[in-house]
Amino acid sequence: PIALVAPAGVSLDALGRRHLVRVGTGLSRFARDRFAALGWQAELIRVRGSLRTAALLGLCDAVIDVVSDVDALERDGLVVLEELGLSEVKLIANRATNRDRMLVIEHLVESLRHSR
Repeated sequence: PIALVAPAGVSLDALGRRHLVRVGTGLSRFARDRFAALGWQAELIRVRGSLRTAALLGLCDAVIDVVSDVDALERDGLVVLEELGLSEVKLIANRATNRDRMLVIEHLVESLRHSR
């Protein structure tokens, strides 16, 4: 899931009452569209690396990121305020690639299928 995450103690209502919300994200277009739909004024801060650290250090009020482990977030002092959507991964491979590379790609696809 893609979620709006903030330090513990911050609520969605509290963020919504702010004149300007600073949001760290690597998903700028997604975040811009989401906050426009809410009618919030948001300053999007492009963060590379640890979004969690940016939120905990106060570099931003909240972050939008893909969340794989909610328990790890909570251990770090962060909470999910709202789930915004789901992410999806697509593998695109050229079937005309040479046979050796195609074997590697096929092995990867099989590994992914069995890891569900």
